[in-house]
Amino acid sequence: MRILFLLLLVHFATPLAAQPATPPLIVMANGVVYRYQEGAPALAALDFCAGDYAKPPLVLAPEGTRVAYRETPPELAGRAELFAPSLAVAAGLVVCDLAQAARIEISGSDGRFVTPPTWSPDGAALAWIEYDAGDSPAPRLMRHDHSSGDTTLIVELPAQARYDALSPSWGTGGITLLNTPRDGAQAVEVYDPASGTRVARHEIAVVDRTPAGGFAREVVTPFVWVDDAGVSKILIREQDSTWTLLDPATNTTEPGDYPPEVYPRREPEGAALVYSAGVSIEDVSDWRLRMAEDGDGANLLPVTYAFALTDVPPMSGDGAFVTVSESTVIYRPADDSFSEIPLPDVINEPVSFAWSPVAWRIWRGQTWSELYGWAGVG
Repeated sequence: MRILFLLLLVHFATPLAAQPATPPLIVMANGVVYRYQEGAPALAALDFCAGDYAKPPLVLAPEGTRVAYRETPPELAGRAELFAPSLAVAAGLVVCDLAQAARIEISGSDGRFVTPPTWSPDGAALAWIEYDAGDSPAPRLMRHDHSSGDTTLIVELPAQARYDALSPSWGTGGITLLNTPRDGAQAVEVYDPASGTRVARHEIAVVDRTPAGGFAREVVTPFVWVDDAGVSKILIREQDSTWTLLDPATNTTEPGDYPPEVYPRREPEGAALVYSAGVSIEDVSDWRLRMAEDGDGANLLPVTYAFALTDVPPMSGDGAFVTVSESTVIYRPADDSFSEIPLPDVINEPVSFAWSPVAWRIWRGQTWSELYGWAGVG
């Protein structure tokens, strides 16, 4: 299952505006970006966005008609160290505008290492982290504004202990990242995207591995922006597997008693995917499907395994989702039907999907969170 899941990388963005009931699934495979309408016999390559070798993940814009991703020169596409989608790669940044059938180059592939980008909540800008090749480079948090076409530096960070932990996430309260400086400290930090000022910080209590087990100092701490009763906060899974909620507006924290769930923005009261955390931060976790009629959440349907908090099955607004078993399929729980996705042969690259954008939220005091013993995971 771990090998299968390495071939499936998914990314969600923010709300969808005017879209059909079931928007097309956007698929990246073997360096090519495709559009897929369910039931079609094959994927349709988006030729107007063709360029160099496209690297995962696909990052869907808030209105659902643009995807951002990185492109690598073909001669670098097969390098083993570039396999993990979360890692920065020597690449340029591209936006594929599906509505306008246009390709927009944000930055060229000039040897800089670039993380996956993140959209601003209004879709007007992109942010990413880049750094130069060499020993102990200083990462730079960058911003590109689409209306002006300007690219500017937000803030320069110190040399990192874990460069693979740098991917930023842009939420209502700012741009969040995990800062792992060489002094051994680890902290989830939030920066103002205009001034570069750090507005909030939560230091991670790093747990050293012991002979009896436990956690390694190099464990990467996952975090996501969530809606907590209408307030945007950052839900952080600590290295002892407890949860913390960071409010960037006040730079204060509180215990996050429950894990998150993901739901389509267009149907917030419909089906949702509930995160079932393992006892250890390094354990395999899974996602379970909670239909609207499930009420207190009894007998939630297992969906798939996950190896990171953000490994979420792509989900449409009508409750269907992509799942991987013997093949990659769209599953519709309403009528228990499967529709196989006609993927091309996948050669040493993860497959990335972007479907209907979704949102993260947590529920306080909900029965389903207590049925499975997920409160106070540890």
